[in-house]
Amino acid sequence: MEGQEKQLSLQRETMQRQQFEATFFQMLNYFIAYRNEMDIGDKNRPKKGTAMFESFNANLHYFYSEEYRIITSPSFQSILNTTWERFRQSSATIIDLYFGLLLRVIRYAHSKAPQEAEMYIHIVRDSLTNEELSVLFFAGASKRYEDLKGLIERYGLLRNHDNHKIVQLPGGPHNFYERKAYR
Repeated sequence: MEGQEKQLSLQRETMQRQQFEATFFQMLNYFIAYRNEMDIGDKNRPKKGTAMFESFNANLHYFYSEEYRIITSPSFQSILNTTWERFRQSSATIIDLYFGLLLRVIRYAHSKAPQEAEMYIHIVRDSLTNEELSVLFFAGASKRYEDLKGLIERYGLLRNHDNHKIVQLPGGPHNFYERKAYR
């Protein structure tokens, strides 16, 4: 009898894991499909998918430099948050859905597989381009996504990020995150 209970318990755990993985990878695939189909609709210079993030980063860097110049006693949090909100005004629908989907995948792994969350979240991280990680850098400082900074630091989401463009911004905003964000 005890052996049967143990076997049933193992079967239940296996089914739960399979269900988690199926859901996780479906969510990740949906996010990637959305990202690949994103389109800013510029007829002169159409950008689609991950190519859009170059434009997003140029806008974010421009807004950041302006905010840094304007604010008299800047704090990274306020400058980065204002930068993000200015950026959102021009790209709200696309970027809000993008981060809504991305965060849903990360939060799902974080809450449903706490023992193995890091492994699954690293799969998500590895699917992001350097340009996406740069946008993630700014989004994590936003009040709109309050838990994102903690998730970035906890799971080292900026690990693969070549942050030379961020480091070149005035005031050193790359110090906003703890070092573990880059591990």
